[in-house]
Amino acid sequence: MIETADGVAIVSDFMPAKLPGNHLVRLVRGISGSVKLRTELIIRFDYGSVVPWVRRCDDGSLQAVAGPNRLVLRTPVRLRPQGRTHAGAFIVTAGETTDSL
Repeated sequence: MIETADGVAIVSDFMPAKLPGNHLVRLVRGISGSVKLRTELIIRFDYGSVVPWVRRCDDGSLQAVAGPNRLVLRTPVRLRPQGRTHAGAFIVTAGETTDSL
C-alpha cells in the first residue's frame, strides 16, 4: 500500500498460472484520492552482468534482447530512456486500475 497526503494506492504483482510462458503482471489500483507515481525499469540479464539492447516496437511495447534472452514489456505508462534505464510517471485515482511497470 502506498499512502500519500493526496491519496492511497495498492500495488499487486502476480504471475498468471494459465498463460503459456513466463508473465509478470503489476497492477496499481487507486483506493482514495489520487497518487502520483514514478516507475523505473532497469533490465539486466545473466545476474546483472549483461545490459540488453532495448527498442520500442510498433505496438508501443519495449523489447530487450541480449543473446538468447528476451524481455517484452507492455504498459500504458510512457517510459522514456534515461541512460541505461527507462522511467515514467503516472497518476492513479480512486477506482482506477492501471497495469504499470
